[in-house]
Amino acid sequence: MKIVNLFIRACLTSIVLLLAGNVYGGTYVSFKGGYYFNYPDEWEQVPYLTADMFFRRTEIGAEALDYEAVFAPKTSSPFFQTEYLIITTDSLEWLYDYQIDSVVEDMERSFGEDITFRPSWDAPTDLKSNSPVYDKENRIITVVNDIYSANKIAKRNLMVKKFYDKGIANFYFYAPDSLFAERRPVFVSIVNSFSTENVSEAVPEEEGKVSSAAQKEELNYRNMLIPIGAAILIALILVIRLKRAKRLKSQEQ
Repeated sequence: MKIVNLFIRACLTSIVLLLAGNVYGGTYVSFKGGYYFNYPDEWEQVPYLTADMFFRRTEIGAEALDYEAVFAPKTSSPFFQTEYLIITTDSLEWLYDYQIDSVVEDMERSFGEDITFRPSWDAPTDLKSNSPVYDKENRIITVVNDIYSANKIAKRNLMVKKFYDKGIANFYFYAPDSLFAERRPVFVSIVNSFSTENVSEAVPEEEGKVSSAAQKEELNYRNMLIPIGAAILIALILVIRLKRAKRLKSQEQ
């Protein structure tokens, strides 16, 4: 029985380990979009289960947003307590100028403001809300949105649309109003690290770090193994108990 107990404990330990996902920092590679970017060492990718639970409790909704990944500082608990980043991608066979013009026009209609054209998006310090800014040279549109709670600005959102040959990478940065200006340089540095050059060489060596699709497949695999492992453990316990009951019955006879 001692050996059996040790085996059962080992099974339970394995099941617990399957629940734990690896979260890394450094470089995120989007296979869907064919690009990558770097994020601070102090940040990490938020597990998909955690992000999904958050979106289901908000008005955004995971299905409506169709996000690729979420990032936040490692010290944020929960992750949305301070600043965080949501990534989505609109992938195309090729992004033409007329499609960019269409996005610019849509932004103007949505915010009711003419887009301001600036030569370098990361230079201005103006954080005026609901005023889209387009840096044609760097192919970036930005706009700041205020998020209210109890008639006060609780958070601010910096939305960045990065145009590239194969689509649009959408960066949604969020931070409390009191921290937004301080954190903005970090947001800018993340977007400035965006690249489509030598994507395959940018793929991190650690398994599960390469893309949202790969991570979600791994997550599904883990979710399948957990109930299978639990079922095997239960079946093993039942077999042991049946054999024990049969042995006791034989002894009594």
